[in-house]
Amino acid sequence: MVGGRILRLLVATMLNAVPSAEPLHEQVARAWAPDNKHAPDLIRRALVLLADHELNASTFTARCAASTGLNLYDAVIAGLVALKGPMHGGAGVLASRLVRTMIDNDVAPVVRERVALGERFAGFGHGVYKKGDPRAISLLEALTRAGAPRKFTREVPERIAEATGEFVNIDYALAVLVHALRMPAGSELALFAMARSVGWIAHASEQLQLGKLIRPRARYVGPAPGRAGSTNSI
Repeated sequence: MVGGRILRLLVATMLNAVPSAEPLHEQVARAWAPDNKHAPDLIRRALVLLADHELNASTFTARCAASTGLNLYDAVIAGLVALKGPMHGGAGVLASRLVRTMIDNDVAPVVRERVALGERFAGFGHGVYKKGDPRAISLLEALTRAGAPRKFTREVPERIAEATGEFVNIDYALAVLVHALRMPAGSELALFAMARSVGWIAHASEQLQLGKLIRPRARYVGPAPGRAGSTNSI
């Protein structure tokens, strides 16, 4: 199956390994968290939670690319390019910076200082989930059961929600996963891409079967053109 081949190649590239048919979560755990017995299950949970999420930016991009008649390989590449943006997949890297800031600091003072400075908290707030991202909640609860520090799974989300009214999203949960399992820097984005590529492949395959070009219309909403002033002859 082409989709399976693409996924194996993508994962092998990110892990710097030979393509394998072994379950994805086991490959990742062995490469990036070999000493943590909870790693395979936690990674599997994260990958399942992230596999698809409606027509977010990267999925819509992959689907549009496929609608032009591109093959699945190219559609996945289009999705990866869109995911690279800091407002999409790149948010996980910023959330990891927040986690690192909290390691040697008390949570409350850091939150108060950032709120006073008007700074946003990466990994909090979501355009769809106004009361908290259920994917993040599921992953953070699993991390708590696995023994991850409650400072990150409970205290930080609660303090930030109290101070800002913004609730935790999956980017923060991924950052906590990477920290708890001592995974390499940047692996939160790689995990996101591995998981979401499954959704891209499914959407692109469906679009190719439809055989229709995605071509939205645009409507001008800017200022109305000024009326040319009339001149009177004398």
